[in-house]
Amino acid sequence: MNFNKKIKTIFLDPKLDVRVSDEKINIILSPSLYWVKKLSLPITNIKEVKKLLPSIFEDEIEAGEYNYYVYKKEDFFIAIAYDDKKILQIIKEKQIPLQNIAKVYFAQTELTQLQLPLHINKIYSVIEKDDIVLLLPYSFIKQETNPLVLDQIKHTKHHITLTQYSNIVDKKSLYTISAVLILAIILSLSELFITQQKLTSLTNKQEQIFTKYHLKPTMFQNKSLLKQYQKIYTKQTKIREDIAQILAIRLKKGQSLTNISFEGKKIIAVFEHLDNQTQQHIKQKLKTKHIPFKISHNKKTFTVEITL
Repeated sequence: MNFNKKIKTIFLDPKLDVRVSDEKINIILSPSLYWVKKLSLPITNIKEVKKLLPSIFEDEIEAGEYNYYVYKKEDFFIAIAYDDKKILQIIKEKQIPLQNIAKVYFAQTELTQLQLPLHINKIYSVIEKDDIVLLLPYSFIKQETNPLVLDQIKHTKHHITLTQYSNIVDKKSLYTISAVLILAIILSLSELFITQQKLTSLTNKQEQIFTKYHLKPTMFQNKSLLKQYQKIYTKQTKIREDIAQILAIRLKKGQSLTNISFEGKKIIAVFEHLDNQTQQHIKQKLKTKHIPFKISHNKKTFTVEITL
């Protein structure tokens, strides 16, 4: 048996035919199966950037449930939004067994290592423009191009897991899931028996726990403490949402967000070189989101104060 056999890679697009046999495959998703944005943000933590993506993409894609992927490239971020259910439905239509899929990648992450543009067939080509990989009709390319050879690709670490497997489960998988559920029930019953035995012991330790974690002696006092923390959490959530709205504002070339700061109960965002159209866009966006704000500006600086 050859354990070093290279896994075949296919390009998945709703309008392209694919041929697969009963073997492991990697999938590269066509740009038509996701949305991508190039972002320059005053944030370095990828996890924090990912929290902002639903707000950043909300004006670009239809309402729905999406997954998000983001990675840093040079001094900017590449953010991707995709619909698990749509991708899985296309996989089903192409008659690709789920158990044969090794990894799923984006064209955005895998094709930038190649010399683009390249043609997929006589109908479609892929190009790279401003660090974004695009799928275009072959007739749009005004130069000779080489074919896209998927076996030449050295895959990156940027792969995803498709999680919404509803309505796309074969019989073998159903049997496996049933066995797992039965095992889970048995384990749950065993855990219930053990839990009942421990209940008395835990009750006796209640006073020790209250002392260790500095809890108040009454439930009323603990609820009051909980409300204080909930109030803090609500405020922090609003701050994060308001900042996300500011970062999602689309600026023209030459315009910039130079600073975001806190002063008392205010978020202050400073922009530079905004024209009248962009200023009106910012005002309308904040009004639409029901965010209380004040505007001040001079010749170059446009300042937005958001009240928390």
